[in-house]
Amino acid sequence: MTISQNDVPTAIDVLTAIDVLTAIDIVALVASGMRRS
Repeated sequence: MTISQNDVPTAIDVLTAIDVLTAIDIVALVASGMRRS
């Protein structure tokens, strides 16, 4: 199977979404850590 041009943006969108979710998780962990201390 060859990768069509339409598949490329989708893969980038998925990676971007994962990066955003990871960043949100990190911010949440840092925020909860600050509240506890």
